[in-house]
Amino acid sequence: MSSTQNPLKITIVGAGIGGLSAAIALRHSGHVTQVFERLEADIELGAALSVQENAMRVLNRFGINPENMKPVYARGLVGFNPITGESREVLLVPQDAAPAPTDTLLVHRSDLHEELKRVALSPDGNGPPVHIRLGCKVVSCEPEAGIVVLDSGETIAADLVIGADGLQARDMFTDTSFFVQPSSSRSFDHTSWGTLRMRSQQVYLAVAAYSRLLQ
Repeated sequence: MSSTQNPLKITIVGAGIGGLSAAIALRHSGHVTQVFERLEADIELGAALSVQENAMRVLNRFGINPENMKPVYARGLVGFNPITGESREVLLVPQDAAPAPTDTLLVHRSDLHEELKRVALSPDGNGPPVHIRLGCKVVSCEPEAGIVVLDSGETIAADLVIGADGLQARDMFTDTSFFVQPSSSRSFDHTSWGTLRMRSQQVYLAVAAYSRLLQ
């Protein structure tokens, strides 16, 4: 990733995996990034994650050291049909095969988060280190003006605001219609916005957009 000649001042709301990943990518492009996290303690809860090959390629570009995440390398996968009870082994890797940089890993969420934080804050690497502020809850946002207001009353101005705080952002955008905007001249055929209820009874917001391939 190359540095830009005209760095932007960027505010990211939320210091989770998504927020830190965005901050690292922007840092590598030479932008000045501040991340605001409402929690006082820098704690990332959760269980194990499967980090697939495509994600590992991105993490490698970030400068992540996989061994810092105490990974378990995936050597196989068993598919199970809950209706018929049949199982099938797929994605088998020889047990004595040496780990590759893009191997699928099983890691704990907190270990991935800690490694992202290390890379974001490190004085080494491309671009200026990310500035993370804990205990800073964003209570209002003016996206077009690039302004966020903290619960302390402090106003933060930037060229760009990125919301990476998940469901916590809903209260700030109650009057907003959510539509996916195309990034080029190609528009989407369909968009959808809804909720996904998990077995744990947690509800996640989901947005999807897709277009037919143009011949």
